[in-house]
Amino acid sequence: MAITRVGDQEAMPASATGEVDVTAPAGIAAGDLLLHLFAMLHTTATVTEPVTGLTALGQAVSGANLHARVRSKLVGAPTMLIGVDAARGSAWTSTVSQFPGIRYTRDFGADNVWGSDADTLTEPTKYGTGKFTDLPTNAVMHISWKDDPALLQNWMDDLPDLPPSHPGFFVSPWHEPRDEVDSGQFTTAQFRAWGAQLSAIVAAHPKRYLIRGVGPIMTRFDLDEKNVNPADYGWPTMDFYGVDCYWSTSTGGYPSTFQMFGKVFDRIHAVYPGIPLIVPEYGVYRQSSDTTGSGRAATLTSHITYLRARGDVLACAYFNEEGSLPGAVMSPTSPEADAWRALLAGQGGTEPATYHWDTNASPKTGAWVGAYRGVDPAAPVVAAQVVAGAAGTSQNTPPVTVPDGGWLVYGVATRHTPGAIGATTWSTSDTATELAELATNSGSSDLTMAVWDAGPLPAGTYTRTLTSSQAEGNAVVFALALRPTAGSADTQPVLGLPLF
Repeated sequence: MAITRVGDQEAMPASATGEVDVTAPAGIAAGDLLLHLFAMLHTTATVTEPVTGLTALGQAVSGANLHARVRSKLVGAPTMLIGVDAARGSAWTSTVSQFPGIRYTRDFGADNVWGSDADTLTEPTKYGTGKFTDLPTNAVMHISWKDDPALLQNWMDDLPDLPPSHPGFFVSPWHEPRDEVDSGQFTTAQFRAWGAQLSAIVAAHPKRYLIRGVGPIMTRFDLDEKNVNPADYGWPTMDFYGVDCYWSTSTGGYPSTFQMFGKVFDRIHAVYPGIPLIVPEYGVYRQSSDTTGSGRAATLTSHITYLRARGDVLACAYFNEEGSLPGAVMSPTSPEADAWRALLAGQGGTEPATYHWDTNASPKTGAWVGAYRGVDPAAPVVAAQVVAGAAGTSQNTPPVTVPDGGWLVYGVATRHTPGAIGATTWSTSDTATELAELATNSGSSDLTMAVWDAGPLPAGTYTRTLTSSQAEGNAVVFALALRPTAGSADTQPVLGLPLF
């Protein structure tokens, strides 16, 4: 999944109050990277940050008057969306009502969506129809279908101009394909080619920023109990590996986390180290000895706690469809349903409407907040430097090494005197997008800030020259390198590993 900027906001009060409020960018979701830049005309004042859980990326002072710092935070980390799967129509409408907080679900498509044909294979559901009509606004839809993979081009062409803050979509070809391969309907090579075709369509499409990832969906039964090689159904450019996990027996006790997930995840990672995982369908039969359902409720909670703690599972949905797996269905008034609602409510991914910085003094202040999606959850910022700049009209950002497909975020904070000479404006030596340009322009000493970003970039070490419209007395410059989530460079099979 490529990095996209969700949004950014900034503020700089004209007077010296010692505090500043910045409105949160719209559309922040779990897994997004937040970047905070704060600057003040004071070098010893104590700063109260707006939220907890921030990672210090660096800070610097320049002279006796200027301090600037950069912080980051992964929203709702570890990232995992939780949801419910239900058949389209009244069952899905009821599910959305009964399970508030759904952040992830699947749509299996329908036949003849994009025109009449002779087969009965499903095609991708058009956006705004089917399950999309009741989809919560902050939920991610995972689409899959069994007809021509080229229909993804039609589907993406038909999407409206959704903003970068949209939750986005996951995409999979023919889910659970092993039965069809075993019956000779198609081969694993054909399936891998279909997957690669989907990845190529996304990579070339102008709306690719809406696709969170493309990958296969297998089953725990296939990869674990039937000993299918995960590499038979993967391809180099996939973004995740999906595996439906069921426990479809009502005797013998509930499965451990290793039985249900750990063993099959280990097999996938033996072939594709570090690839993100998705559990599109998850279901557990209530044991016959568990007459109240409290045992299954505890098992669901334990399983999801385990998946969350791993940090490499992107999403999981409970499969609550009567027609397919009746023994796993949860009654809406059962202890299991109560447990799942509690898990939905505890997903995180929320931030305050306003970020407030405060100090124990009264200096002039300024702040900027940016939100980025599609970053590597394990190491979103792979390089960061915050250093004192030089007096004058030219500043050089410190060099940082950006990985292939990564983004460069950089900027400057300065002080000049006297304020009567006017507001400073800024330019950069490349064609990056300017996100913020602020100046107080009042009193005898003024604060300025400017921020830019650029991406995706080829791998390399980057520095930029920033030019101000007037001479600045003190400066702090910073540069950050953002890493995208694991993709084509990290999903090659490891050759020579035995598969047992």
